[in-house]
Amino acid sequence: MATLIRQTQVILFIVALCAAAAAQNTCGAPEVFRLDAALQDSVVQAPEGFAAHAARYTHTVFPLPGWTTAPEAAPLDCGQGPLGISLTPESALDSPTPLNIDASALGLALLELSVEGTASIRLWWRLAGSAWDDPGAGVYCTLVNVPKTNASVRYKVRVPDDLRMRDLKLDQLRLTADGGGTISLQRLEVWETGRLFTETAFGTISCTLGEETRPCLYGSVPGHIRVPLQLPDAPLFRAGLGCANSDAPVTMRVSLVEDDLTRELARHDVAPGAQWNDISINLATHAKRGAVLELAAEGPHGAVALWSNPAVCSAARGMSRAPNFVVYVVDALRTDRLGCYGRSGALTPNIDALAARGTAFLACFSNETSTGPSMASLATGVDALAHGHGSADGVALAPGLVTFPELLRAAGWTTCALSENPFTPPSAASGRAYSIQRFFDEHSAGRTGETQAAAAEFIRKHREQPFFLYVHTMECHAGLHRDVQTPAEASPYDESVALADRNFGRLVEMLEQEEMLGNTLIVFTADHGEALGERGDWGHGYEPYTEQIHVPLILAGPGPWGTGSHSPTPVQLTDIAPTVLRAAGLPQPGHYQGLPLQTVMEDDPRLDRVLFSSQGQTSRSRAAIQPPWKLWRTRNAPDRLVDFTADPAETGSRSDKAPAVFETLRRALDEHENRQRALFSRMYQRSDAVIEAEVNPARIEAMEALGYLD
Repeated sequence: MATLIRQTQVILFIVALCAAAAAQNTCGAPEVFRLDAALQDSVVQAPEGFAAHAARYTHTVFPLPGWTTAPEAAPLDCGQGPLGISLTPESALDSPTPLNIDASALGLALLELSVEGTASIRLWWRLAGSAWDDPGAGVYCTLVNVPKTNASVRYKVRVPDDLRMRDLKLDQLRLTADGGGTISLQRLEVWETGRLFTETAFGTISCTLGEETRPCLYGSVPGHIRVPLQLPDAPLFRAGLGCANSDAPVTMRVSLVEDDLTRELARHDVAPGAQWNDISINLATHAKRGAVLELAAEGPHGAVALWSNPAVCSAARGMSRAPNFVVYVVDALRTDRLGCYGRSGALTPNIDALAARGTAFLACFSNETSTGPSMASLATGVDALAHGHGSADGVALAPGLVTFPELLRAAGWTTCALSENPFTPPSAASGRAYSIQRFFDEHSAGRTGETQAAAAEFIRKHREQPFFLYVHTMECHAGLHRDVQTPAEASPYDESVALADRNFGRLVEMLEQEEMLGNTLIVFTADHGEALGERGDWGHGYEPYTEQIHVPLILAGPGPWGTGSHSPTPVQLTDIAPTVLRAAGLPQPGHYQGLPLQTVMEDDPRLDRVLFSSQGQTSRSRAAIQPPWKLWRTRNAPDRLVDFTADPAETGSRSDKAPAVFETLRRALDEHENRQRALFSRMYQRSDAVIEAEVNPARIEAMEALGYLD
């Protein structure tokens, strides 16, 4: 190791462990020390001249002279300040040309601007030898949804994969505004892939190898990280190894330093490849002792070593005391198709069996009628008005909006998200909500059972560690899938529900075979409902009518969930986060707005409350709900009260018939809106805040295929 220590690119991290260890070592939780979380409190010493590496991979496009309007080709005075311009649907803002950047090296475009008058803009990429009027040859487009108008937003726009496969030069960029609008451009940079690892010589990042995205420590090669820590009883070191920015293998080592002596524990030659190399090292001979853990790497200069989910855990604690969690979401699943919710002749034996050994909440409402904002509410425990997460804007949640999977992972659970929907899970600001994250093709995964197979693989691999698993499937979404193993008279939607039930049953069966069902709390729900012709509507994303927001919620496993219980207590998806945290023995953040569902079994008086739901894509309709009453609030119309049990179409008004109820719900909705706006302002509107948004072309393509985008 002496050679490594003498290198100029050695980075030493002195980690402040006490606060992090105290925060993670909660009652009943596994004993785990995560190195990527510890870096938040680190003191970093970087080598001289390191910033030059960032400059090598960065191409500034604005501010830069040579910007013009199209089609007029009129030159613009750029200067050093923002470039403001009003665009019509036919006009465009063009960068200087030629940019002369290798397309194969592109990583992303960093675009900072504010927008008025349009909900989306487009960033166009043109390769050398192509023309703007010939989009089929070397012209690529990325849709950029605007999360908040008249506010500075910093977009990290990923380069389309097929563009990077071209052995050509990027020649020019173009901005257009859908429907026209005003753009104030503040910054535009094109980053090569190597730039992603040059913010610091060592740091944290989310990386994808193969099909899995993981949170990582990254480190420049050659170099090492030294972390002092107190080893627990029966200690294990676990990590997934990988490398980037290199065509040659990187040698990665794990060592312990005690009394100035370095003992190498493992050495792996990691080739640039398509998957993570997972390792586990037994540190039992050093249990309950203070030591310094060293992660080192040697290889080509400029290469980057990746250590995904690096952690020291105790094999003596965990499964016997800490429960596992599965949150299973079937997209667009209505309650009236489930036997446990009263459907006669239902095609859902597996979902009904779950309810038979747990509790079905008969009056659960989603907070939104679209996947993105609804699942952001589930993850953060707050209303959509507070988290501000739209359907397709790619915005990371505010740093203060900590998701409950983040808290579980920090406390020692291995967390995994498997999703067939590109809108979910929401992007946590830390980038460390999930130890493993995978997306599946929404058109084929339901038929093949690929998602459930991946879930089974994850569970078997992590059966010795407490885990949290989030699964989101798409069988019922706009009839994506059909299942022939159903009665001939079944509707296409019923066929999809039957397929969703069978896929869910595969996961439950696997848990039972592995003898893990008794220690796993399963939360089964949907992100929203689905219109099947009511008022002429088909699908979802409409106003919060009952068929749009009434969703199943079933809990079974460790806890007070009974056997075959049916609770009429009105609940909401924001109650799931505090419920899981309470079951894990972890405190919930102060801004969480839901209640632990354990309180239903305790007859908590706080459950006599008003619930809220909204639709934020077009009409911004909102509703205050206290069954059987619902107060409607829509644009350009007076508030009105309906009894949605007596009036399922919700077309009438009972405002004059029940004035006291009307006034109570009206005040409740006023107060709710004020509270949510105040929370949003605290989280997002700091004077130094710039909204961050990530734009992934692969997800945009999936959204277009699902019919969300024109």
